[in-house]
Amino acid sequence: MTELQMLTASQARVLLSQRDISAAELLEACLDRIAEREPLVRAWAHIDPDAAKARARMLDTLSEQGPLHGIPIGVKDIIDTAAMPTAWGSKSFAGRRPGRDAPCVTRLEAAGAIILGKNVTTEFAYFSPGPTRNPRDLTRTPGGSSSGSAAAVADCMVPLSIGTQAAGSTIRPASFCGVPAFKPSHGRWNMEGALRLYPTVDTLSVFARDFADAALVDDILGPVAPPAPKPPARVLVFIPAEWDRAGEASREALASARRLVDAAGVPVQEIRATSPFDQLVSASDIIVHVEAAKHSGAIVDEAESEISAIFLALIEKGRGISDKTYADALAIRDRARQLWPAMVGPDTLVLTPAVPGEAPEGLNSTGDPVFIRTWNVVGAPTANLPLYQGPLGLPVGVQAVGVPGRDRELLAGAGWMMDLAKRERSR
Repeated sequence: MTELQMLTASQARVLLSQRDISAAELLEACLDRIAEREPLVRAWAHIDPDAAKARARMLDTLSEQGPLHGIPIGVKDIIDTAAMPTAWGSKSFAGRRPGRDAPCVTRLEAAGAIILGKNVTTEFAYFSPGPTRNPRDLTRTPGGSSSGSAAAVADCMVPLSIGTQAAGSTIRPASFCGVPAFKPSHGRWNMEGALRLYPTVDTLSVFARDFADAALVDDILGPVAPPAPKPPARVLVFIPAEWDRAGEASREALASARRLVDAAGVPVQEIRATSPFDQLVSASDIIVHVEAAKHSGAIVDEAESEISAIFLALIEKGRGISDKTYADALAIRDRARQLWPAMVGPDTLVLTPAVPGEAPEGLNSTGDPVFIRTWNVVGAPTANLPLYQGPLGLPVGVQAVGVPGRDRELLAGAGWMMDLAKRERSR
């Protein structure tokens, strides 16, 4: 049998339901992995093994099992947990104790999950890095802002972790660490109880071992979903306006994905960004700066001396952007949101770059989210497909994009792509 810490949530769920393993045994395997690797990777801001063990023992006494019964889960440290501190990745708020759990945490626990701890985030989910290292190469960034969430799943510490994304905070670290990740349509999962500095783009997300696990979380956190549709009838390869910023590894990752689709006999069409899609990266930058300036006042007032220069510069720039410039950016966004469903059409999966290349060396930067910003501001569901390794042997993801509200169609397409890759590797 696969070592327990290597199981997907779906695999573990079957073994738990059949009483072939216990929740306590699965948790112990994850804790052993954390004890071995956490001193190197540093994916956790807080962890409570004793509370997790007590919950696992309690779950093992139950005759009824929820859909996440006994599954250990990490939660990004900007999402409130009453039993654990939520410091937002900031020294100023170390030990901060929210009065209650965020609704997403409540739902996960009601489904039987074990909240093992809080995963490291960059400061206030922006660009100032935390201590986490990329488990694929400890000298390189894991990406951000959901750095600890991506690293914990990639390094087999937990099968699932809940993150967030406002610009590239899920797809980028998932690409750099080489794990599947799913960012649903904006507003699909309730963000109450999470730090929200960019309310028109902030979105919860999940890092997983496969897309069946992501669908399992969507069943719990999202609205009632229809059965997963069939694989896509066609694939669009979207070439962004910023294509010149894609390195050779990123271009080859997209080309390799296209070869998989061609070999499967599914029609492929290439499209290039035109107005307003070629303006969305700059529009996203404006929206994020203005909204951060509007919604971070209490943070700045309470702890300005402890806040990084990077975050303070974000606020200062946002305060200098005019109302008209912000309104123009929202108009570009709204036009793109209106056009996108018709551009994609039914039964279609969109593939586009996720990152410029392999994870950059060093820990002082979290990398460039340029290829992710477009889709976050559109509000589209996105997924990271860990299909390719670059010349250094490090993962380079391909980004799958869907239409807002058609999340299960995207998840089905992402799972289909991963199955194509598995079949190709087995030949």
